[in-house]
Order: sequence, then C-alpha cells, then structure tokens
Amino acid sequence: MQFLEAVKPKIALIGVGKNNKFGHPSLETIRKLNESNIKVYRTDLYGEIKINVNKKENIKIKNNIISN
Repeated sequence: MQFLEAVKPKIALIGVGKNNKFGHPSLETIRKLNESNIKVYRTDLYGEIKINVNKKENIKIKNNIISN
C-alpha cells in the first residue's frame, strides 16, 4: 500500500492470460487496488486494451467491452 499511496495511480493495467497457472492477479493485489479506488483493466477479462494519452494528458481506454 505504501507504493500505491506514494504513486497515486488512477488506473492499473494488468496484462495476464485467462486461467493462467500462477493465479494472477492475486486477490490481495485486486483488493489493494480497489481499496485505493484505482480503476483496474485486465486483459484476461477485457482482451486487448488500448490506451491513448493526448498532449493534455487526457486518457482514453478502449477495447471490445470498455470505451472510456
């Protein structure tokens, strides 16, 4: 949690395969991100995720499920 408090991210992108043998991401990681009100995007749930950041640092996230 110290890292999250220091960095203060708004979003987290977790690149992980569906049903991976390592069990990633851990429930503890997801819990910490949720407790810190960080929006989580996971490739195992959403597939390919595209992130666009413009010169004004506006962030747009797109995939087949999300358009934000």
